[in-house]
Amino acid sequence: MLIGSYEIICKITAPTYNDISEIISKKIRKIPGIKSTVTINIINNQGFSR
Repeated sequence: MLIGSYEIICKITAPTYNDISEIISKKIRKIPGIKSTVTINIINNQGFSR
């Protein structure tokens, strides 16, 4: 359950930051109903496990 500013959280893994940017701009932002995105970068899985 999410409470607050975020309605969806998506984890993306890619070899480069440019690849992540491309996925966000060309795929995620094109989904109907998506009005804005916030990107938080985590490098080498620091601080995030799953």
